Amino acid sequence: MLTKRRKWMTIRLKTSQGFSLIELMVVIAIIGILAAVVYPSYTKQVMKTRRTDAITALSDLAGQQENYFVENNQYASQLAGSTQDSLIKFADGVTEKYGFKKNGNNLLSKDGYYELSLSTNDTRSTFTLTAKPVVNGRQADDTDCAELTLAHTSKKGSSNQGGESTTKECW
Repeated sequence: MLTKRRKWMTIRLKTSQGFSLIELMVVIAIIGILAAVVYPSYTKQVMKTRRTDAITALSDLAGQQENYFVENNQYASQLAGSTQDSLIKFADGVTEKYGFKKNGNNLLSKDGYYELSLSTNDTRSTFTLTAKPVVNGRQADDTDCAELTLAHTSKKGSSNQGGESTTKECW
């Protein structure tokens, strides 16, 4: 009698241990489907969040341009440099000021995702600030908002890589 009981317990234990291969494959398939659906949405949301780096930088620089205009009766002709015409004046050897990093005559946004540039007319009575994702940077795959602009009139603009306007989606 004791041996029958042990045999029954042994059989019962063997059938209740672990997962079957089919159950494991079903779980892996579900995880794969979820990953295929969720990951693209996640990366798109991350890119959208990083755009705030450009929007904040453009707004900040536009405010600084207006202050420059009040003091000099014209807008600055370059973003970064050591001359009087520079919006943000960098001393020799200094590469960061107000959170912006110098990149030639241009600046990088505070988080470094965008390269910022400035264009003015000949009399320096108008300006347009532009933010483009840093080439080969983390935001380089943002083809929907490949360029964001802010003009002296506070007019916002943006375009995708094809040059089509995407202002509504990007701002």
